[in-house]
Amino acid sequence: MEVQNQIRLHGAGRVSDRFDSTALGYRKGVISTFEPPPHLTVQLAGSGAPGVGRRALSELLSEADGELRESVLLVASELVTNAIQAAQKCTVSAWFLADVGAVRIDVTDTSRGLPAIRPLGDGRAGGYGLRIVDQISTRWGVVEHEVGKMTWTEIERPEVAAPHR
Repeated sequence: MEVQNQIRLHGAGRVSDRFDSTALGYRKGVISTFEPPPHLTVQLAGSGAPGVGRRALSELLSEADGELRESVLLVASELVTNAIQAAQKCTVSAWFLADVGAVRIDVTDTSRGLPAIRPLGDGRAGGYGLRIVDQISTRWGVVEHEVGKMTWTEIERPEVAAPHR
């Protein structure tokens, strides 16, 4: 079975002065938002999907500082792995606002199963990726769709992000 991964890169990031549901927060009196279309769209399938996703995101984040890039790549890998395990394929959409050092990633799949953070010490090996996502992300969540779900995350440079706890 041949697995096809499709990657589309879109235009550069924009900063808006309006508020919407994907608002990052305040910085210098402006609310930064991730506006459509995404800067990167990747259709992924198969066991190599997390690696293909990381490489595509790495290219998008070529101007990001190392800590932000590494954090985004780790979180994206966890979300893509979960989606591939649940639905065998997924779509990754990503935005990078270089001027404020912020990234949003949406991972959409067709599984109705919702991700949940597993308790520590439950005796099972693996399955703790959402703990990593929760610790690294500035914000993250899940939006249920008629068919499947979208798990999203936003990650900001540490000096931009307010504590999320």
